[in-house]
Amino acid sequence: MGLDSVIWHLAQRSMPVDCTDLWGHSALWEVVRGGHQSTVLLLLQCEAGTKISDLLAESPLFVASRLGFLKIAAILCKFGASVNAQIGLHETPIHLAAAGGQVDLIKLLSHFGGRIDGADKFAETPSL
Repeated sequence: MGLDSVIWHLAQRSMPVDCTDLWGHSALWEVVRGGHQSTVLLLLQCEAGTKISDLLAESPLFVASRLGFLKIAAILCKFGASVNAQIGLHETPIHLAAAGGQVDLIKLLSHFGGRIDGADKFAETPSL
């Protein structure tokens, strides 16, 4: 049984999909980190929360932005992920995408309301 089949099976039995581990990682956070696009979509269809963050305040959208997963970031944005949320040094997903040189990801986040003029704790705005 594949990962998607297991999640679908659990969801059909009303099992919660937003449980987190010791570090605050939800199932959604983990499958985003692994780049599992179909499983991300399935979890979101099962009402997984896009705004649940780990202990460092990193949501699944931060993970997708840091890793340059454009398609996964698009799915998360369509399901209401917070594009202007901030972590530690007031960085946003756009800051992480810019740090990785992900121009298309920056455009996507901007399209969903991400602020490209948002400054971090050091008054630095996202730049490539």
